[in-house]
Amino acid sequence: KKIKPDENNDWLNQVNLDLLHYDAMGEKKSTKGSEIFVEFSNGMISARDAWNFNFSQSELVKNLERLSNTYNRYIKEFRTMHGKTIPSKKQIEAFIKEHSDSSEVSWDSTLLRDFEKGKQLDFDVSKVQVALYRPFTKKYVYFEPQLNRALYSMPRYFPNAEVRNLAITLNINPLRPFGVLMTDQIPDYHLAGDTQVFPMFVWPEAKVQESLFEEASNSSSPISNISDYALNKYQKHFGSKVTKEDIFFYVYGLLHSREYLDKFQTELTKLLPRIPVLKDFYVFSQAGRKLADLHVKYEEVTPFEFGNDKDFQSNKNLEVKRIRYGKQGSKTDYSTLVINDSLQLKGVPLEAQNYRLFGRSAIDWMIDRYEIKTDPSSGIVQDPNKWSESAGYVLDTLSRVIQVSIATEEIVNFLPALNEV
Repeated sequence: KKIKPDENNDWLNQVNLDLLHYDAMGEKKSTKGSEIFVEFSNGMISARDAWNFNFSQSELVKNLERLSNTYNRYIKEFRTMHGKTIPSKKQIEAFIKEHSDSSEVSWDSTLLRDFEKGKQLDFDVSKVQVALYRPFTKKYVYFEPQLNRALYSMPRYFPNAEVRNLAITLNINPLRPFGVLMTDQIPDYHLAGDTQVFPMFVWPEAKVQESLFEEASNSSSPISNISDYALNKYQKHFGSKVTKEDIFFYVYGLLHSREYLDKFQTELTKLLPRIPVLKDFYVFSQAGRKLADLHVKYEEVTPFEFGNDKDFQSNKNLEVKRIRYGKQGSKTDYSTLVINDSLQLKGVPLEAQNYRLFGRSAIDWMIDRYEIKTDPSSGIVQDPNKWSESAGYVLDTLSRVIQVSIATEEIVNFLPALNEV
C-alpha cells in the first residue's frame, strides 16, 4: 500500500478523520463560526520566572523593587554618560554588556526595548496577583506588561484579583501527552507545556468614549465565552434549559474520557480538541462540574489520611526541603513519601498514580515543584514553605492532592461511552 502524507504533511501517525467531523473547541482564524468557544489564548509568558513568580509575596516584592531600582539607576547613568546626544546601538549594547549582572537585573527583549527608549520602571505592588504556575502549584506573580514577555489575553480573562473566572487549560505539544486542567487563577504558559486557555467568561477591554453621543463600554461586565452557535445547537438536541455553563463543563468532562483520549491520542498532540455531541450530555456536564470543583478547590478537599497519620500530626518538623518517594531495595516505593529525616508518609494508595496530567501524576508534579530551590543566575530562592503562614501547608496540600487524584479517578472511571446523537 502506497503511503501519502495527509493535509498536515504527516506520513505516519496521521490524523483520524473522525475528529474533523466535530465542532472545533476554538479556532484563531475561523470563517465558519461553528466553534464552541468564541476565543482562547496562550497563557502568560514572563521570560524571567525567578523574578516574576515566588511562593512568598514579600520576597517577590523585594526582588522586583531591587530589579526596578537597579534598572532605573542604569537609565540615569546612561543618560548622564550621553547627555542630549542620541546614543548608537553599539553604545547601548556595550552598556548593557557591562551591566549584565543577573543577580541585579534580568534583561529580555521587552526590557531592552524600554531601555533604548529611556523608559523607566514604575513598580506597582497592586499588580501582584496569584497565578497557577504548575499543576496544583500557586505562586504570586507580577501581572504587568513591562516586566513580562507577553500577557496575551490574560488581562481580559483575569482582570484583577477581585473577579472570579474559570478557565480550561490544555496543552498541544507533540513531545508531551495531552492533558487538561481547570483553574481560577492566571495560568502560566508552561503550566501545561504550551498552554492554551479557554475561559468561561471574558471581560471586554474598556473603550474610550470618542464623543458625548457614544456609549462607553463597561469593562466590569463579563461576557460568556461559549458561542451562541454552541448554545443553539445543544438546546436543539437537549432542550431550552441547556445553558452555556452546562456546555463549558460538558467540554471539561468529555476531555477526561479515556475512550476519547485513547481514540484521538495522536490528534491531540497536533490539533486542538474537537467536540462531539453525545447522548449523555448531562452526565458529562455533571462530571465536568465535579472535576472542576476538585481541581480548582484542591486546597479545600478533605485530606487523605496516611497509614501513619498520627506521626504526621504530632511531628514538629514539617518544613519541606525536598519530597521523594521511598525505596524498597533498589525499587521505588510509591506508597511512601519521604518528607525529611524525621518524617515519612506511608500508605499512599497506588491508584493515586493513575491520575496523570501532561505525562505525570499529580503527586509527581508536587514532588517536582514543592522543593526549596535557588535560581543559579539570580540567587533568588523559591521556598514553598513560605506560601502560607501554616507550617504544615505543603504536607497538608500534598495529602489533599492525593485525595483529589483518587476522587478524579473515581469520576473518570464512571464516564459513559461516546454515544453520539
